[in-house]
Amino acid sequence: MGIATVSVLGVRAHGPLAAYADAFACFLASQGYAEGSTRLQVHLIAQVSRWLDAEGLDASSLSALDVDRFIAARRARVRRLDRSRRALDPLVRYLIGRGVLTVSAARPAGPVEVMLTRYRRYLLVERGVTKETARLYVTAIRPFVASFERAGRLELERVTGGGVSAFVLAEAQRRRGTSVRSVATALRSLLGFLQLDGVLQESLTGAVPGVGAWRLAGLPSPLERGELRRGRLQPG
Repeated sequence: MGIATVSVLGVRAHGPLAAYADAFACFLASQGYAEGSTRLQVHLIAQVSRWLDAEGLDASSLSALDVDRFIAARRARVRRLDRSRRALDPLVRYLIGRGVLTVSAARPAGPVEVMLTRYRRYLLVERGVTKETARLYVTAIRPFVASFERAGRLELERVTGGGVSAFVLAEAQRRRGTSVRSVATALRSLLGFLQLDGVLQESLTGAVPGVGAWRLAGLPSPLERGELRRGRLQPG
């Protein structure tokens, strides 16, 4: 299925995308990419092309799910170059522009749904959870994700440890223990995904409060002494 091997900027490529490697490098240069950044992107197209060839796929069959499967395979091999979905955005945009990838005619989803769809794929493809578990996780963290939408853009890079703790403790005010535990588990999973995806630069999973904090969050606030005295003086 692959074509003859080509060499672009010292990077050897073969497979169904090799024919696009040279033009892709020229495209990046026209967009102002430095030579080093261009070479990294050429490495990416070479890797994706080899993976497609090994999977028995051609260029036109590359889909968003295939991209996620490729990233999952590279993460499993701890290849830092390919750990982020964002790293493939220039290649995906280029292939769409060349008509290699098609854009759905359906109305595009908002940024929250786009992120939740990617997170759901991560759970199903990389974590291997069941569809029901993925549904429960997505439902649990949807309000958290939605709270970072600003003017049609999702600003999850602004997530902080304090914000994580505040969300879980707020959920504890309106949920029972088992339900809160599932929210905390789902949120830790989401935070891990965001770090892998390059949205967060450091792990924030430790900011999710422990069980003791959830239980305390559900207790009424202590009464002031004056309120206690008044309560004692009230007739029984």
